[in-house]
Amino acid sequence: MDSELQKYRKYLMDEFDSSFPEFAKEAVHTAPILALLQDPGNSDAENTEVCSIHTNKDATSRNQKEAIKEAGIDTKDIVFWNFFASFDIGKDFGIESQERWAKEVEKLIGRMPKLEVVLVCGEKAWKGMRFVKLKKSITLIAAPHPSSRGLAQRKARKKLYKAWKRAKKMAGLK
Repeated sequence: MDSELQKYRKYLMDEFDSSFPEFAKEAVHTAPILALLQDPGNSDAENTEVCSIHTNKDATSRNQKEAIKEAGIDTKDIVFWNFFASFDIGKDFGIESQERWAKEVEKLIGRMPKLEVVLVCGEKAWKGMRFVKLKKSITLIAAPHPSSRGLAQRKARKKLYKAWKRAKKMAGLK
């Protein structure tokens, strides 16, 4: 794992005295895309303790993998993380929690010097992003949550695929 991302995770663990998933082994802080989902709960990340579409064997990971493959993006160009990053978040998705986690997302973004796109999957993560201050040069893209439930909504799968294709374009990837 990338040392800059490891330092960020260690900071979170020390700051919150809580548990956090590891970043995917291919994740690097120089990636142009940050993909934020809601939280690591109710997924295979609870078992593997890794935020990775390759390591986790759940519907969310499979659906993300399909959309990313369809868009033609190499996963080395993406850092996967969660807006509410802790395993211990529970059901605390309110305003105060959004504001607190927005500051932590800003710190992660600050460690990513080549970031071009933040792709946000799911309504709860999207609501929290209103508190994140982004440089004007960073594109913010909304996408449905890639879980089976998230993609059960009308046209959600098409919207997810479209979001990843837009992320590729906005990140300047070929």
